[in-house]
Amino acid sequence: MHVQVLHMDRRFRVKDILETTNKCAIFQEVDLLQCSNTILVKASGHSGHHNPLQCECVVLNQLHDIKGIPNIPWSGTEGELDVIIFEDLSPTLEDVFKSTGKNLLVNSVSLLVEHLILCLEYIYSHSYIYSNIRPKNIFVGLAVPGQQANELFLFDFTLVQLYKDPQTYTPVLFHSIHPPTGAATSKGFSSINYHLGNQLSHWDDFESLTVTP
Repeated sequence: MHVQVLHMDRRFRVKDILETTNKCAIFQEVDLLQCSNTILVKASGHSGHHNPLQCECVVLNQLHDIKGIPNIPWSGTEGELDVIIFEDLSPTLEDVFKSTGKNLLVNSVSLLVEHLILCLEYIYSHSYIYSNIRPKNIFVGLAVPGQQANELFLFDFTLVQLYKDPQTYTPVLFHSIHPPTGAATSKGFSSINYHLGNQLSHWDDFESLTVTP
């Protein structure tokens, strides 16, 4: 999408543009009333009857009671944009990789994997497959070398898929899938089934997890 400088409610000012795709942009913004406070803003243009940000917001609200799911202080529209505001949970695992040269202790990697598996299992228990494992989408908060590990969070639920009916637990009717536009940045971490357009299961998230650390 075309990047627009987004000033939320005249209180927050853009500090950094974290990511832009043809679908959306993610900003880090600073609170002008409390400069030590930052938020993450995900914004996209209106897209007719299928709105990916609204769909993502619905999923996140359904999963809000799960450990490892980011809190949404506010969502709605700002001008011509659909917006979701997240708490700033930086840094990401990708940031940690860059700062350490991927030289993480075995205990740190084990802790990361354990927390991520637990989070994914919670998501599966709510009938969803995450489908978007990559270092940029894993926020580690205070879980950085030299500090006490904090809770991990998964970010970006635009590729999440419902794999069974949450009421009857019957499998959702499968249609051959194709990687969505803008998902190319995740292809290095996607499962073989995802690339082939086959039906996905929770094992595909685990396959992606094995190539992430």
